[in-house]
Amino acid sequence: MEGAVIFPYWGRFNVLQILKLKKKRFPFVLIDRYFRDIETDTVIVDNFKGAYRATKHLIDLGHRRIAHIMGVRCTANEDRFEGYRYALSKASIHFNPSLVREIQPFEGEGSLRFEPDDIGGYREAKALLSCKRRPTAIFAGNDYIALGCYKAVKEMGLRIPDDISIVGFDDLKFSSHLEVPLTTVRQPKYEIGKRACEILIMRITQKNPPTKFRKIVLPTELIIRESCGCKKKQVEKNLYLGGETWTK
Repeated sequence: MEGAVIFPYWGRFNVLQILKLKKKRFPFVLIDRYFRDIETDTVIVDNFKGAYRATKHLIDLGHRRIAHIMGVRCTANEDRFEGYRYALSKASIHFNPSLVREIQPFEGEGSLRFEPDDIGGYREAKALLSCKRRPTAIFAGNDYIALGCYKAVKEMGLRIPDDISIVGFDDLKFSSHLEVPLTTVRQPKYEIGKRACEILIMRITQKNPPTKFRKIVLPTELIIRESCGCKKKQVEKNLYLGGETWTK
């Protein structure tokens, strides 16, 4: 093997392996997430701006009690959480920690399970919807979490979007085929892979590749569907055009 495109495992569970690869000067590119204390070539999306736009969309629809179910801690999910908080602050909405739930690793099928999985979203959504003052909207950290929210809402006899609006993140294939199509943030999956491979090929083939690491941040799109109450399918392109930065 001459190089690798690596999707880091949840949180910092494989940080030692990444450090070993870097020490050996093995060519690799991280995608989707990265480690703040390890400089590497990275291709990610603007998770902060994507989450901001998703939350702002809910605010623009009149929601003020907006919950967030955050995925297992990693840079991508942390940035989405910060985008959610920023949207609230820009709208002068008080941040309520009780409306934020964080998915935790859990035992299942004989082993410790992480995301992507709808079980965590189901559990946390059910807890949120069981409160005396339940939220009127949920920003789910990814589409699998949103799928779990759908199951919890249906089990509790509520309706989407009449009783609760839901927004996801990723725009996975099933999102548009749910009984109530999901409003979500689309990631440019093909472009992520393409740009990561371009960097990797450069690292492998060039005799003297750059000593500085490349960090590419790609834009997202807010895909508006019926789960927030919109009757017509619309697409809002993120105003942020993305960009590239270089670090030592």
